Amino acid sequence: MTVARLKSASDVLRNGGVDAVMLDIDGTLTLRGKRRETAAGFLALLRSKRIPFVCVSNDSSQTAVEKAASLRRLGLTIEPDEIVLCHSPFQGWITAEGLRGPLMAVGFGDPRWLEQIGVPLAFGLENIARAQAIVLGGGDHPWQASIEGIVNHLRENPHVPIVVPNPDSCCPRDDGGLSIDAGAVARWIASLLAELGIQARIVFLGKPFSPIYEMALDRLKRLRRHGGVRKSRVLAIGDSVQSDIAGGRAMGFQTALILGAITREDSLRCLAPSQLPNFVVDEL
Repeated sequence: MTVARLKSASDVLRNGGVDAVMLDIDGTLTLRGKRRETAAGFLALLRSKRIPFVCVSNDSSQTAVEKAASLRRLGLTIEPDEIVLCHSPFQGWITAEGLRGPLMAVGFGDPRWLEQIGVPLAFGLENIARAQAIVLGGGDHPWQASIEGIVNHLRENPHVPIVVPNPDSCCPRDDGGLSIDAGAVARWIASLLAELGIQARIVFLGKPFSPIYEMALDRLKRLRRHGGVRKSRVLAIGDSVQSDIAGGRAMGFQTALILGAITREDSLRCLAPSQLPNFVVDEL
């Protein structure tokens, strides 16, 4: 596969062949707590060309309204209905599973969006026996005690699912470092149980898995209104090979990797052809 090296994602749009865009937020529109210099101009270009876009983020700590407000404070005007978060498919999953609660929430500093789901929540390992599902957040949390409690519970109750809105193993911090995220915790729990001969049921909702993309694609179709949306003409832009690029490729989208947050250009040499994006860019 040939990777096109361009200065910006705007160059991809100017070359044509794109009817809609899925855009990562943290590390793509924003970088180290500030908006990228070219972010506002890129959004203006999308609107001027009437190219519908949806921001697709693995942020599990905010609602779409809160995320839009935080972007507005950085000078980026994005409406809540233009944002699909990793927990957005959660309500549909609960309905499909027929769960009535309680759900045990672990690792959430402020589980406001969980409270809006309308299903009873349980907190604290002493309540784990009551939980129909365990939901992992990615906040600053003393994980060791929680991991031990979850592993010991699932040894006896392997049917209880662990739901992971954010599958990321790490995320960029404002200081340029990385923080461990919920995906790494879930995979660690699954690995520990596998060593005991127990298969955990892990349900990932966010990128690179399909639930978030299917919801975002439906949103794009409503925003475009006329002509539908062909997957081959959707451009997915993000800063993570494992999340944004892998997820976009699996959906049949065009993909553009933006450098400067998680991925460095020299790391691309280690990737297999099946992992490469269509485009590598420095800026939006």
